[in-house]
Amino acid sequence: MMLVGLKVKQPAIVNRLRKSYDDLASTHPGMKSVTFDKLLQDIEFFSPGITVKLVNGETDEDVAVDSPYNLFVGGHKLV
Repeated sequence: MMLVGLKVKQPAIVNRLRKSYDDLASTHPGMKSVTFDKLLQDIEFFSPGITVKLVNGETDEDVAVDSPYNLFVGGHKLV
C-alpha cells in the first residue's frame, strides 16, 4: 500500500494521521518538538517512496525492506 492520498490531502487519511499523532503526542514528550503540520509536510515529501505494510499475527508478510522508505504497522510481531 502506498501513501498516495497525502498529495491530494484526502481528509480520511489526514484525519487518521492526526488522530494517531494526537494519541502519540499525549504519551510521548518528544512529539512536542514536531508540529502535526510539519510532520505531514515531511510525510508528503517522502510518501512517493514509502511502502506501508501491516505486520501482525493475522498476516504472513515478512518484515522486509522493499522500497527506499518502509513503514511497518503492527504489534508484538515487530518486537
